[in-house]
Amino acid sequence: MGATKVTVTIDDGDLARVRARVAHGEAASVSAYVTTAVAQRLARDDDIALIQQRYGSPSDKALAWARRAAHKPAAPGDAELLSAIDTERRVRGE
Repeated sequence: MGATKVTVTIDDGDLARVRARVAHGEAASVSAYVTTAVAQRLARDDDIALIQQRYGSPSDKALAWARRAAHKPAAPGDAELLSAIDTERRVRGE
C-alpha cells in the first residue's frame, strides 16, 4: 500500500505528548504515531458499524450506563436513566 504526505493541524499540547512518546521510543516518528492512530480509529469505526448493523444502535440507557462504567462525563439526561437502571437492579436484588 502506498502512502501520501499530508499536512494536518494538531493541538500543541497533543503534539508535545506525541513527540515525548517518540523520544521514549514508543513510535519511530510523529508520522508513524499518527499513521497508527488513524489505522486504529478506522478499525474501531469499522467495528462499531458492524455492531450497529448486526444489533442496531445502543439505547440512551445503555450509553448512559457505559459512560458511568467507563468513568466518562455524563451527558444530559444520564441522571434519570442511571436512576432507572439502579432501581431496576434493586428490584432484581442485585
